[in-house]
Amino acid sequence: MDIIIQNGKVYDGSGNIWFKADLGIKNGKIYRICRKLKDKAKINVDASNLIVCPGFIDPHTHSDTSLLVDGKAESAVRQGVTLQVTGNCGSSPAPIKGPYKDLIETPDLIKADWESFGQYLDKLQKSGVAINVASLVGQGIIRANIMGDLKRKPLRKELKSMKELVAESMKDGAFGMSVGLNMYPSGYADTNELVELCKVLKKYNGIYFAHMREESARFIEATLETIEIGERSGIPVHPVHHRPLYQEFHGEAKDILRIMEDARERGVDITCDLYPYMWASSGLDGVLPPWVLEGGNEKIIERLTDKKTREKAKRDMVDPKLNLNLGFIARTGCWDKVILLNNNVSEKYNGKTLLEIAGMMGVKPIDAVLDLMISEGKHSSGLPTIQEVGKKEMVLEIFKHPTAMVGSDGHALNSQGVLSKKLVHPRSYGCYPLILGRWVRDEKLISMEEAIRKMTSFPAQLLGLQDRGLLKEGMWADITVFDPKTILDNATYEKPHKYPDGINYVIVNGQVVIEKGKHTGSLPGKVLRGPGYIHKEK
Repeated sequence: MDIIIQNGKVYDGSGNIWFKADLGIKNGKIYRICRKLKDKAKINVDASNLIVCPGFIDPHTHSDTSLLVDGKAESAVRQGVTLQVTGNCGSSPAPIKGPYKDLIETPDLIKADWESFGQYLDKLQKSGVAINVASLVGQGIIRANIMGDLKRKPLRKELKSMKELVAESMKDGAFGMSVGLNMYPSGYADTNELVELCKVLKKYNGIYFAHMREESARFIEATLETIEIGERSGIPVHPVHHRPLYQEFHGEAKDILRIMEDARERGVDITCDLYPYMWASSGLDGVLPPWVLEGGNEKIIERLTDKKTREKAKRDMVDPKLNLNLGFIARTGCWDKVILLNNNVSEKYNGKTLLEIAGMMGVKPIDAVLDLMISEGKHSSGLPTIQEVGKKEMVLEIFKHPTAMVGSDGHALNSQGVLSKKLVHPRSYGCYPLILGRWVRDEKLISMEEAIRKMTSFPAQLLGLQDRGLLKEGMWADITVFDPKTILDNATYEKPHKYPDGINYVIVNGQVVIEKGKHTGSLPGKVLRGPGYIHKEK
């Protein structure tokens, strides 16, 4: 044997109650599971008083480029995560051509020396990663490659070209397609356009991951659109960070769950994910009415510096009929509930609320937002913020539902070096330990068996992975060993780059990556290829 894990409480990921057993690992896979293994092994792990479970699978991340910068993926693997899904919310680093490489490249960090989706996956594998990666192709970048920032329906030849790019990416190994429908140009696509692209996914057994068009006032309408897309195209649909924003709309949670149940009764394969935080994260541009964002950053700045157009933007920011996404912030004046994370021009504003920044500028908060957008120049739409948007009771109601799994919406980062330089949402460091330590152990809001299932076999089922997500003989040895008494998240909104406690060992493809809470430096992760890639090889 290569590794034997002894004396642990085994939660196999199925939702069954734990049992005592030893696990033997050989050639990257689980070779034996039995009450007592007497074989000799190169590495012996004593898991007495610890929980042994499958490695966590995170279906919603944005680690596409951070993994190229640092493949050790410390903020993820130190939580027990052994597989991340990248390419979410309509944005993927491939396929990408011409000027759109500027959206990906970062001086001295990343050179986008790829064009096709397959070339990007090859580069990621060659660079080395500590965890496994499954990738989605972003519909936003597909549209940008063919139509740029144009807000209109595609011509027949343009739609044909987009469908060809989706097919090519699926053949290259994408697991499906993501959308970010309250961002642009992704959101310029109507339902019919999305259905046509999803019909391509069906040929390759792909999945539709939806950052939906609206997450507050029209949350139900957006969910119905997602279901319609799944029903008309015949593929699984998966809304991400699926909860209504703002307390005003929390009562819709019950209706959403009933709608999803009804859809499943009709045969629509719909699931969702969400994270256990009451603060969300998005770009500052989400506070603006959609028409301001048309045409990209140069047009945004041009509109906001024109006095007449600026005043119209301010009026529309508080009009509920015209500004639906983060417009709630402007309408209610809760500027103290929005924190600016990183401003490349004026770092003194980082970590401050919009109300505080307005005071520093000596202007009203609504003007401070517009001035920040202008000052940030070509990066204006990328100003990251966090906003207090949810109440725990509502998030729990959805989280406990059978259709819901865990998804961090985070990045693979490092508490040292270049990836630690900016403020981030703490979900990148603490999502999984928060649930296991606070919600399961301390507050007893959900059972350990069910929490682990939502982190392992359930997302594996979504991705169609038959050899991961469970502890069974013959499965890949992606395993997390943690202490149920000490596991706890340490990352906060003020100090997000802090690793959790209680994760003792993490094994990826049969190799130890976390040993006694420390990263070994090993990079055994695989860049997985979706079912379309197998189809292409035939």
